[in-house]
Amino acid sequence: MLVQTLHGAQAELGRISNGIVRQLAASLNLPRAAVHGVVSCYHDFNSAASAHHVVKVCAAEARQASPELVASTPRVAQNSG
Repeated sequence: MLVQTLHGAQAELGRISNGIVRQLAASLNLPRAAVHGVVSCYHDFNSAASAHHVVKVCAAEARQASPELVASTPRVAQNSG
């Protein structure tokens, strides 16, 4: 339930601020640290406003993008997971 709620909040607000973490923790009766831990663990959640368009290129073994596509993609942030 927490992850779905965080996805909804980020979709509506564009990010998950500390204030949102506090409000969600209180309304879901969870420790703030638990909510913050989920936000910081999942790379899909942002605590700061992100670019309007986000492009993700999968480099997983089963779904590798072409090397040319990966080489031509600007690397603003890279997730190793």
